[in-house]
Amino acid sequence: MKKFDKKYEILSAYIDNELSESEIKKVEEKIALSKEWKDALVELKRMKQMTAVSVKRIPENPYFETKLAATMRTGKPFHIRMRMFMPAAGLVMATVVLMLVLKFNPNIINSLVEQQKSNITDFYKQNLKPLLYAADLSNEDIFNFAFYHQLPLDKQKKQYLQLGSDPGGKPYFE
Repeated sequence: MKKFDKKYEILSAYIDNELSESEIKKVEEKIALSKEWKDALVELKRMKQMTAVSVKRIPENPYFETKLAATMRTGKPFHIRMRMFMPAAGLVMATVVLMLVLKFNPNIINSLVEQQKSNITDFYKQNLKPLLYAADLSNEDIFNFAFYHQLPLDKQKKQYLQLGSDPGGKPYFE
């Protein structure tokens, strides 16, 4: 802890009468000898007075501990208390299942990616049939068109059909 914080901690304990007599004498000596300690003491007393005035005190209940202990003993049934852990337990179970699936079938993600590539290619082939008949396009060309919005029309002359939108949001094709 910093020396700065320690000084305020000691002064706060002094104000609250939480120090032993020997500690009180040491603190009173420091207060008498140091203007910094005097100013800090005045500041802390002022803060404690302000907070005491601004916060209403709640009356103490002499039976609080008894009621708390009774509530803890009679508390909710086990299955109701465990309900709050259900989301975490579900997440743990899902993680374990996913780990087991990936351990025994590590290529499942690669096969899903390849399957989705095939689905995207089939989708664009169906929607671009007139263009496919006019140009000799491979699956890779169609896949690149899906992601980069460029479709080669003539590879020797380096002519491409390009779709997109300008910075203003107006669509264009070249």
